[in-house]
Amino acid sequence: MQEIIDLLNHYAWSFDADRMDRLKDLFSQDAITGGSVANTDVTWGPWQGPELIGQKLGEVRKSHPQWRRHQLTTPYFSKVAPAQATVQVYLSLFSCVDGKTPEVEVTGEYRAEVSKSDGLWKIDSLQALLDSDF
Repeated sequence: MQEIIDLLNHYAWSFDADRMDRLKDLFSQDAITGGSVANTDVTWGPWQGPELIGQKLGEVRKSHPQWRRHQLTTPYFSKVAPAQATVQVYLSLFSCVDGKTPEVEVTGEYRAEVSKSDGLWKIDSLQALLDSDF
C-alpha cells in the first residue's frame, strides 16, 4: 500500500512542479483520467493514454499559474490485491498569488485504480471529484 501512496504523491509532486514528462510516465498505456465538480455540470476529460493525459493536465496546470500544492491525505483502500488496487484520497489544493499567504483553493477527492506490471505500479484510472469550482 505504501508503494501506491508513493505513486499518488509522485503524481502530486509532478503536477505541482509542472513536470508533465514525469507525470505521464505514472500512467499505464490504457489509462484514463477526468473529473467533475460536485452538484454541477462541470466536468473534464475523459482523457486516455499517457501522452494525452500529460498534455491535457499540462494545459490545466498552465491555466492556473499561481503557486500550487496538492495535499493528498487519508488514503482508503477499497481493494488490494498483489497486482491491483483501488484507493481514494482526500485532496486539498493550496494556491499562493504574488507571495501572499497560501489559501485553500479547492478540496475534493481522487479515486485511483492502479496495477503493477514489471515491478512498477501505474495509474490505470484517476478520477477527481471536487467539492467546488476553482
